[in-house]
Amino acid sequence: MSNTGRCILWLATCVLLLSCSQNSRNDEVVTIPLGASVDKENQQMDPAVLKVVDVTRIESAEGCYLSRTYFFDIDDESVGVYDGERIMRVGVGQGNILLNMSRVGRGPGEYLGVNDCRYDPDNKWYVVTSLLDGKAIWYDENGRLVKEKTFGDRGAFCPMDGGRYAYVKPYNADEDFEIYDSEDNLIRRSVLGSKGVPTQMFYLQSFHCFNGQSYFLPTFSDTLYHVTAEKDIPFLVFDKGNKKIPDEYYSNISSYDLSDYIDALSFYICGDMLFAKFWYGKKMFLEIWNLTGGRLAFKSELSSESDNYGFPVQVNGVTVYVWPNDVSGNILYCALLPREAVKLFPDRSEDVNPVFLRIRVN
Repeated sequence: MSNTGRCILWLATCVLLLSCSQNSRNDEVVTIPLGASVDKENQQMDPAVLKVVDVTRIESAEGCYLSRTYFFDIDDESVGVYDGERIMRVGVGQGNILLNMSRVGRGPGEYLGVNDCRYDPDNKWYVVTSLLDGKAIWYDENGRLVKEKTFGDRGAFCPMDGGRYAYVKPYNADEDFEIYDSEDNLIRRSVLGSKGVPTQMFYLQSFHCFNGQSYFLPTFSDTLYHVTAEKDIPFLVFDKGNKKIPDEYYSNISSYDLSDYIDALSFYICGDMLFAKFWYGKKMFLEIWNLTGGRLAFKSELSSESDNYGFPVQVNGVTVYVWPNDVSGNILYCALLPREAVKLFPDRSEDVNPVFLRIRVN
């Protein structure tokens, strides 16, 4: 074999080994040791990891007030904002309201409450999920009804990639979720969680979209699964150690003192970072973890309402504290608490729409 041939063979072997190594890393299940982290000291975030992209002060007008704030992507110039009743399209940076839609009711194209809203850029549709009446509703870019579907069992409609969607069922159902294609044909059913934990409470299950991928955390489970149309892949484990609530408590959860256990965990994944919020020992914990190696990057304990809520960022030389309300790709959407918003806008009054930041995770 010539020297050139040997070089080509050597390069091909290196590429193959690198590919196998990369696939091995991607298949590894990340462990987040929440139980051990609660005893560690508070830790500050590296400011180079988070960069403020822009600040938006949503305009306030009659009939355009938000009681809560959740976000979804639309395009480079606007963002979707919604609460339990209202859906708005807001100009990024300007805060001007480009669409204000409320369709509360029981008729066609109406909902009892907005649980989730996403924008379909291919069809220019708003896709709204309403759990109270088991509906998924599609509106065009002007807020006109396109179509709707009604589901039973008090489940949740969750859009996926390629026009597919998951129908996520409550804990006491036989399956955790079903996946359908864009023509409503059943692709598969999935059972991931344990159905043997006795409980008298109604639990909705957690289906998420992070970094353009779908994830599912079964009720009473600490394993987060990456969900594709074909299979469910263990992705991450929340290791609570001896601070995990015992299964037998759920039969009458209100009668137990949960202060010795990690409770009310919520989280977002943005880029390679996990943002986790939970309660333990009558304190709120805010933690940020680097998913590469499961390394703790930020930690804060809150024991009173006056404590700083979130991590600090700089906006025009002013320090404000934020925590994500939603994520998209490597962008955090963070609505400021009123006490933080007034630092940036001293003329801001009460009972007005929120100020939010978009922050890039580097």
